[in-house]
Amino acid sequence: IALGDGVHGGVRGRSPRTNATDHLGQRCVINLDVKKFFPNIRHYIVYRMFRQDLGFGRDVARLLTRLTTYDGQVPQGAPTSTAIANVLLSVPVDGPVTKRAKSLEVRYTRFVDDVTFSGSNPRPLINLVGRTLSKRRLPMYRPKKNWSSKPKFKITPRSEPQEVTGLLVNARKGPSVSRQRRDKVRATIFALRKFGGGGNAEKAVRSIRGKILHVRQFNPGSAKRLQRGLDAALNQVSSAPR
Repeated sequence: IALGDGVHGGVRGRSPRTNATDHLGQRCVINLDVKKFFPNIRHYIVYRMFRQDLGFGRDVARLLTRLTTYDGQVPQGAPTSTAIANVLLSVPVDGPVTKRAKSLEVRYTRFVDDVTFSGSNPRPLINLVGRTLSKRRLPMYRPKKNWSSKPKFKITPRSEPQEVTGLLVNARKGPSVSRQRRDKVRATIFALRKFGGGGNAEKAVRSIRGKILHVRQFNPGSAKRLQRGLDAALNQVSSAPR
């Protein structure tokens, strides 16, 4: 089964960045997610996929199902799980949703179970995504009055921060790391400078360096400032009396 252009998770040459780039500078961005995605992909769903979608015989389908499931479900984090998810959703979800999105001049992408569509009026796709996911017995999150701190269903206009796979997409020039995320890195550096790292200093520094590298991909100016702050913190910690 060939994966569509809108599939970015687990595909060589694609990443959260390419997924976010498809939605730059749009009037409205809608983010959807599947409830307990991997646990809800039961072994019998995988077996039917191998039999019906891929045309394998019963014995081969049983063997492949045993190799790619654990305790009756697709295990999150296994090297085969993202591929299983992509094949499982390709025909019943990506196919009809992509076709409908093109007719509406709406952009559609999927990063594993994170579904995003954007444009002038992407709302008509919400119910279609719900119906197509139900064909695989997969429920999606629905909007609620009382939002959690990280809602799984978001409709975001251009006037508010639009985020796709962890990156802001409001600007047409390219995705960026949100100020909130950059401030968290800055706060961690400040804590290191003020209190030292204790026994976990080395681990904390490695974590900060990794986050700065991530910021550098999208906000090089901010990354330079964060790096200067980290260097100053390390010099202060190293020169502090013991």
